[in-house]
Amino acid sequence: MSIPSPIPDPFESTPRASPTNEIVIEGLNHPTLFLPIPTTDPLNALLSKYIPAEARPHRDLVGRYEDQTLETLVMSNSWRALARMAKDQIVATPSSETALILDLWSLRLTSLARMRLFNQATAECSNLYSVLNTISPATIRRQIVPYELDVLHARTVYWAGDTRGYLDELVRLIRMCKSLARQGGKGVWTERGMRTGMMVVTQLVEMQDYPGALAVLRPLATSPTAPPEIRFALARIMMEGGDTKSVKMALEGVEKDAVVAALEAAMLGRWADAEEILRKALEGEKENVVVINNLAVVLLSCGKLDEAIDLLESMLKASPASFVAAEPFLYNLATLYELRSNAAVDRKRNMLREVAQWAGDGVKTGALKLPP
Repeated sequence: MSIPSPIPDPFESTPRASPTNEIVIEGLNHPTLFLPIPTTDPLNALLSKYIPAEARPHRDLVGRYEDQTLETLVMSNSWRALARMAKDQIVATPSSETALILDLWSLRLTSLARMRLFNQATAECSNLYSVLNTISPATIRRQIVPYELDVLHARTVYWAGDTRGYLDELVRLIRMCKSLARQGGKGVWTERGMRTGMMVVTQLVEMQDYPGALAVLRPLATSPTAPPEIRFALARIMMEGGDTKSVKMALEGVEKDAVVAALEAAMLGRWADAEEILRKALEGEKENVVVINNLAVVLLSCGKLDEAIDLLESMLKASPASFVAAEPFLYNLATLYELRSNAAVDRKRNMLREVAQWAGDGVKTGALKLPP
C-alpha cells in the first residue's frame, strides 16, 4: 500500500520553531559519538558463497564520496558513502553551526538505517540524544531538533523490538505536531502529524491489527486535507481485512488507481479483469514497480507462470538500477524461479550478480531467497 517510509527523508526542508544557530550545543560534533562502519555486509557474504571471485562485480565497501555529488550518491543508493560524508562534515563543522550539524546527523542516521545497520544507528542516536537531553528547559530542545531526528529516535525503539513502545513514541510525536500546529505552523505540522499517523497505521498492519489500523486511518481519510493516497491506503487495508463491501464507500468520489481497481477485481475472483487493468496501466507507466509486481502475481494466478517470469526479467534487463532496489520485485522473481524449475539456484545467482552491480547499499538479501 502507498504509505510513507518509516525512515524519514533527510533532504526535505526542516522548519524549526526558533533560530537554531542562536543556541550553541557543545559536543554535537565530537568524534567519539560515532562508531566505525563495517567494511562488509550480508550481500558481500552471499557473493563470497555463490559467485567466484573473478565474476563478482566491484562494490565500494569503504564508502568513497570524494568527487561525487550528493544527488549522484542518493540516486545510486550509496548510503555507506553518504554516512561517511555526513560524519566527516559533522566533525569538521564549527559548534556554532547547530542547524547544519543537526541536519547532517539526520543524514548520518538515515544512511545507517538504509544500510540496515540498525544497532549502530541506535547506538549513535543514543549518543546524540545524550547530548541533546542536556539542553534545559526541554522546550528549547523540542524547538531546535529537526522533526526527522525525533522520528529516527522513535524508530530506535522499534529496532530494539519494542513495538508497543514504538507506537507510544509515535503517538507522542503526533501530539507534538498537533500542539505546534495550534501555535501557528498549521500547514507543515498538520502534514507531519498525518504522515506520522500513517506510520502508526503501517505498524498496526505489520502487527495484523487491522481494526486498530482502520480506527486510526478513518479519521485521517475523512479530513478535508487528506490526499487520495490515504483513501487508497484505507481501501487496501479493508481489502486485507476482507471487508470488500466497505471498499467502494471508502473510494467514493475518488478516482481509483489501477492497482486498487485490480486488487478489487482479484478479490472478487475476476482475474482476467485484473490482468487487463494492470496491462493498460503498464502501457502508460513502463517502469512502475508496483504495477509490474501486481501484474506478475495476477499472471501467476491465471496460470501464466512463464509470462510472469518473462515480464519481470524483461524489466530487470531494461532498467536494472530501478528494479534491483525494489525488494518485493526481487522476492517475486525468486519465488517464480522456484516454481518453474529445479534450476532456480542458477537463475538466482544471476540475479545476485545484477543486484551486486546495481543496487548499492542496504539491500535486504532475504528477498533473493538464497541460503546464507
